[in-house]
Amino acid sequence: MTGDEEIWKYLLSEKRYFSYGDIKRKFPGLHPQKISRTLRRLEKEGLLIRDVFVRGSKPANNYIAIDPDDPGLSIEIHDLQGWMYATITWTNNDGSSTSIIGIELGEIANYIEPVGWELILRWPMWIENLEKTGIVKFKENN
Repeated sequence: MTGDEEIWKYLLSEKRYFSYGDIKRKFPGLHPQKISRTLRRLEKEGLLIRDVFVRGSKPANNYIAIDPDDPGLSIEIHDLQGWMYATITWTNNDGSSTSIIGIELGEIANYIEPVGWELILRWPMWIENLEKTGIVKFKENN
């Protein structure tokens, strides 16, 4: 049976988004519930980013894998007057970019959580995990 690691490695194989259908076609022997559980688990661990977009009139998910140990990975979080946007860049050893992907994160207010008398900023797990490694840089754009 295919495990989480095999699906994650497949998603890491290219620096791009994969649709649920792409993943399902790659692993035709897996039950859709197994694929969904694996994707949710990887997202919760901060190893996968899920981006929801609208195709026609229906929402659809796209997934991109993130490897915190990838030395070529850099992420910038941009604050565009309260609207958050992330830019993910993979760089080759020679300094050239292989892929750049943008993700709309939405309003900063979506990430503020009251804890007692304090307001805490709670980012998605992938940002929190990568923030610890120094991969994530925050920029304020005017």
